[in-house]
Amino acid sequence: MVLNHKYSSEVFIWKGGKLQSRNVLSTFIVNVIQPFSRANGVTRESRQEYELKSSKFFPLVFDPNRELYYRLHRSQLENINDQADFYITVMDVDFQKNR
Repeated sequence: MVLNHKYSSEVFIWKGGKLQSRNVLSTFIVNVIQPFSRANGVTRESRQEYELKSSKFFPLVFDPNRELYYRLHRSQLENINDQADFYITVMDVDFQKNR
């Protein structure tokens, strides 16, 4: 099983009863995104705005035909109506970037 989190470039691999991790750094966005702060006065609207504007990593996708993993990530937005930039990182089965 392979997992990643939307706030980090780190990839987690559960194999043979052991949890391993690989940090597959992005060259496009920050590699650790600060999670939403649950300070006083948090509203549903402020949480939604944070989710819409912050950078994020999307779940890994495995291509069994090419034996590659793909990870999509998005840049931070200054305004909700801005156009987002999306990037893709291609990795082999050992989570080494494919250049």
